[in-house]
Amino acid sequence: MMQLRGQVEREKHEKESLSRQLKDTRDDTRRRIDTLERRSQALESDNTAMSNQLRSGENQKAKLSELQDMLRAAESDKKSLETSLKDTEARLDKIQDGKIESERRNEQLKREIDMLEQDKTFLSRENTSHED
Repeated sequence: MMQLRGQVEREKHEKESLSRQLKDTRDDTRRRIDTLERRSQALESDNTAMSNQLRSGENQKAKLSELQDMLRAAESDKKSLETSLKDTEARLDKIQDGKIESERRNEQLKREIDMLEQDKTFLSRENTSHED
């Protein structure tokens, strides 16, 4: 019985730790996406400004190309982080399902422990009455 309780507690702590790690990863991913969105907006703004300057001279062409590359890289990073967020959310769902299953198993084990304790009490009374 003590081993079952210890195992349940270890599983519970492990689940909580994994949930915290997943939440931290999820928060970090969201922060990165927000940063990349701001970066993307800034690069889009820069791209517009550079387009206006390009009309006044061909010497600005190289810088515009560089900004467009940075914008594409930022958009690619954003898509990658969004995919990572979806994967993280799927893992969170899986962990939450495992948590629910562990809680269900925990309750089942508690009921089994209660039944065993009742059996023990009953057998102790029976043993005492037979000894008398």
